[in-house]
Order: sequence, then C-alpha cells, then structure tokens
Amino acid sequence: NVTVGGNLTVGAGGTITVMGKGYAVGKFPSGSAIGAHAATYTGNSSHIYGDVYAPARCGSGGFSDNNSASCGGGAIKLTVAGAAVIDGTLDAQSSTQSSAKNGNPEKGVGAGGSIFVTAASISGCGTVIASAYESNGTSYSSEAGSGGRIALVATSGAVTIPNANLKCSGSFGGNGVGGGTIFIKNASDAHGTLLIEDRKAYASYNYGTHWPTKGRFAMVKAGETWTFDRILFSGRGILSVPEGATLVLPNGFASISCAENNSAPNAGILYLGGTISVPDTATHELSGSWLFQAASPYSFPAGDVVLSDKAAIGCFELHSSGADPTNQPNCDVTVNGNLTIASGSSLLAEGRGHRSTSNAPYGGAHGGIGYGMDDTKAFDSILHPKYAGGSAGAGNGGVNNNVSGGAIKLTITGALTMNGAANVKSGQSSWGNNRAASGSLDITAGSLSGSGSFCADGLVSESTSVLSGAGGRIAIHLTGDGATFDDFDVTKITANAAMSTGKPDKAGSAGTVYLESGVAGTGTIIVKLTNSGVTTPTPIPSQTWGGEDDDLTKASLSIQSYGIVRLAESLKMSSLTVGANAKLDL
Repeated sequence: NVTVGGNLTVGAGGTITVMGKGYAVGKFPSGSAIGAHAATYTGNSSHIYGDVYAPARCGSGGFSDNNSASCGGGAIKLTVAGAAVIDGTLDAQSSTQSSAKNGNPEKGVGAGGSIFVTAASISGCGTVIASAYESNGTSYSSEAGSGGRIALVATSGAVTIPNANLKCSGSFGGNGVGGGTIFIKNASDAHGTLLIEDRKAYASYNYGTHWPTKGRFAMVKAGETWTFDRILFSGRGILSVPEGATLVLPNGFASISCAENNSAPNAGILYLGGTISVPDTATHELSGSWLFQAASPYSFPAGDVVLSDKAAIGCFELHSSGADPTNQPNCDVTVNGNLTIASGSSLLAEGRGHRSTSNAPYGGAHGGIGYGMDDTKAFDSILHPKYAGGSAGAGNGGVNNNVSGGAIKLTITGALTMNGAANVKSGQSSWGNNRAASGSLDITAGSLSGSGSFCADGLVSESTSVLSGAGGRIAIHLTGDGATFDDFDVTKITANAAMSTGKPDKAGSAGTVYLESGVAGTGTIIVKLTNSGVTTPTPIPSQTWGGEDDDLTKASLSIQSYGIVRLAESLKMSSLTVGANAKLDL
C-alpha cells in the first residue's frame, strides 16, 4: 500500500510483486473456499469476494492435501498524485508450486490476488497480472485456482496500457475455475469498463473434462449491483449473473463486445437468474462475437432483438455431471418483439451439450438412437424438445472427446427472421470411436422468414472405425394468424443422422423435425436421411423424458429420402406419407 506524491515509473525490467504473498496453502477468507477470489470451483456465489471497483483482498491458497499446491496472490495498492507509467510488471499471481504431484507440477493452484492503481493517468507497455499461476502458459490444475481482481483508475486523464497486457486468468482442469475482473475507468467515463479475460485456448487440454461447470466463472456477487459503461470480453472470459445479483448496462446490450472475431464465440454472459438492467429501447442489439446463455429463463425487455456481427444466443461449453443429459444447462430466452438474426450470427449449441465421464446408457441417442441401441433409448419430446443429446459411450478411451449438441428454447412474440444459422450439432472429436448425438431446438414465433438454416445433424466422419450417434430434435411452432412456412426453405431445417462414410450401416438414426403452424399438436413430423445405406431406424414415439407425454394423434408423419421409422408402440396419427426410398417398420 504505497502513496506517491508525484509521478510513478516502473521501468522495463522493473517489478512490483506480491506473487504468492496471499493466503497460504489450505487457507482462505472466512466464509470462502480453497482457491477462490473472483470465481470459485464450488460454484457457490457466497464464496466469491473482493471489490470489483477497488480490489484490496489477497487470493486464497490452493489445496493442502497434495504436494504441489501454491499460495494465493497478495494485494498491491498504489495511489499516485501524478502520472503512472508501467513499462515493467505489477505481479499479484499465486505462487509456483513447491514440487510435483504424480509428475505434474501444475496441480493445486491458488487464486490470483488484487492490483488497484489510482493515478492522474496510467500508461505504458508493461504487464499487470493477477492470475492463477501459469508455469508454461497452459497451466492445468485439477484443483481450484480463481483469477484475481485488477482496477486501474485515471483521475484526470486516461488508462492506455494495452488491454492484452492486463491478465487475471483462472486455472483450468477437472476443477478448473474462471478468470477474474479487470476494471478500467478514464476520467471521462461515467461508470468505466469491465474487462473479462481468460485463456484464449487450452492448448492440448481442449476436451470437456477441463471445461468448468456453470458456477465456476467470474460472477457478480449476489446482493451487489455492478454498473459499467461497457463490457469487453476476450478469450474464454465469461461473466455470470446469479440470482440476487444485478448488472446495470446504461448503454444497453450494444455496450458489450469481444476482442476476438470468432464465428463460434466462447466468451460472454451466463445468466443464472439475477437482474440485467438496460434502458427501454425499440431495439436491443447484440453485436460482436460474444454469446448470451440463459441457463435460467430470461426475458428481454419489450422491443425487438437483433443479433449481428457474429453475436450468438446459445450455450457455452459447460461440463455437467451424471450419466444422462437432463441436468445439462440449456438456454431459455424470450423475445418480446421481433428477432432478427443476421448472416454470420447464430443460435449456437454445437458441441456444447452433455459430456459423460463414464459409459453413458444414453450415449449417442436423442432424436434417434445410436448404432446398436434399443428403441427405448430415444428420448425427449418430439413436439417440445428441451434436452441436450446423449454423449457418446466409451470407445478406446474416447468418451471425453465426444460431446453432444446443446439445447436452446426460444420464444418470440413477433416475427423470426433467420438469415444466420441455428446449430445444435454434436461436437467434433479428435479421437475415440463413438460419436455423441445432436441437441435440440424448440422455437415458437409468430412467423418465420429468411435465408438461413436450422441444423441438428449428426457429424459425418471419413473414418471406417467410428460408430455414429443420432440426429437431434427440432420443433418450430408458428403462432401468428395465417402463418405458414412458405417464406422459408424448409429443406434447410435438418436433423440427419451422424455417420461414417466408410461404415454407413453402422450409423445412428435420423432425428426428428416438427413443423407446426396454427393449432397446437397439428404439425408434421419429418424424418429424413440424405444418404442411402443407413440401417438404424428412428423410433417413434419417443419413450422417455417427455416423449411419453407427447400427444401425436393430431400430428402427421412424413418419412422422406431414405428415412427409416420404426414404431416403438402402436400409434394413431392424423396422416402418414412414406417417400420413394423411405421405410416404415411396423
């Protein structure tokens, strides 16, 4: 805690460091947890601590039950009357580990600490870091390790240190934790900017057991209100808004952006039941390559919503537990007006569904079944699907790389104009012999138009050894007076099976597409395959997790283009169409 009456210069090669000078191994603030600070591996909001605007707390220590844990980062407070020039380093990382555990020197990481600088202006090309320790830039931790907090406040000028030089990443791994918070306020700002950054990539650790669960992110603490002129995400930075927390955006959703230009964004806001306050406006615009996930139901304020410049509504890469996908966080959004999704923007849940850590009994199933599975494993409602696909079963150890498609529910009181893409396909696997199933889209809108697409297809592989999963489920309900599907090319709404081009007879089955306009329950169920040679049928009706509650008596069934349907039980429906190369197995 240092006050400077004039200017402060930290020259190149100079350091102000409290690295590892926070809480000792196994120690943490009262009421908090191991490795916690701006985030926590427990997912419990009450374990988070520290002031986002004026941080002054040390980081928690790492786990004490192994030989390689580290201490938390300490706290730096600099109050400068003149200008602060940082060409060197301000360091509040957690410490390096004293020894390796099982040959891995990167386990049991403590949390980053705090750095708070107030000066007339803050400039330079140095580094300001309050991260969980990274020994090689790709730190893998199986236990804890939150990012810390940084605040840079200019009282008469501006903060011009490059954003890329400000770091507060968390650890990652089986119990990985998200990054911290970086607050920047120029003298001209009303409320300042919040930066949420985390590692841009996980290097070789890019599979699902190292994706944190839904509580392990930088989080607005319950009971607090955070207000910012703008929010900037980078890497895989995620800010969650839990129940009891309030995020105020005086400039609306348009004030949120992402430093990277990703077509499949991994950074953004995870809504968990709190309050997001934005001005009343005719249009709410989400622009730039960031993603909004409502893991608790979220309703946009009255007005139209526009997604542009690669913005997305959908799912993050969250890791659930358990052998079935019913506990996987989905996305549930209501738009109280029209929704326009521009070309390049999306509804996104590809490879962002369920990932089992064991041989899941529903592995590879969803709208259809995986190769070799019985009909009872097809699950979820055909009319209103709400679950992620089943993750793949174990195959040569490949279970951890076969993630299913996620689930998106979207309710629009007005028109949906889809010029982008809605994608809930299963994720690409780099190894392993089985493929997961695709996810679900349940969309209700007054009308539908545009040139985009809706896809719940399974993956296609060139491998001859891959046993493929099933397609997902799509249901689109049009509720406007006289609404039809005439203004959209319905051939771009697909739920094809996953398959191996070398083994089409070992493919999973197609999923289902349900298109309804008018009276509820009177739509058409479409089962379609684009390739011949697939032998696995799509069971109808669905048997579990909502499928058993479907009333299909007023619906029609259309089997098209190599599609195969097998009746899982005797069924009464309104009408049946079997195409030239299609098949109905009684």
